[in-house]
Amino acid sequence: MIFINDVRYVKIWEVKKFDKYIKLQVSTSDKKQDGSYENSGWYINLVGQAFTQGKDLVKGDTITINKGKISNVYNKEKQTTYLNVVAFDIDVPKKQEPNNEFNQFQAVDGDDEIPF
Repeated sequence: MIFINDVRYVKIWEVKKFDKYIKLQVSTSDKKQDGSYENSGWYINLVGQAFTQGKDLVKGDTITINKGKISNVYNKEKQTTYLNVVAFDIDVPKKQEPNNEFNQFQAVDGDDEIPF
């Protein structure tokens, strides 16, 4: 088992909400020595404080994982190994309001007010 005690940025591709946890499909990128990137896909369960912090997450959001755990558990009966990633604490950046230029224009009621 490995504990995550450092910030890790992840991009969310899918969100499934349950009563006591949230399951995320995410991706991460690591820069290689040659300057290219290696991408990885993960499933992460948000529990405890991360569950509360992640209630409003949607596809496309980016979060940081502050604390979590990675384990690789072997099931003797099924003779298979399961990789489990759990996040206990995350940061969700505040969403910015879209800069919609149409909000800057004023509506007119009739042709009399149009300047051309």
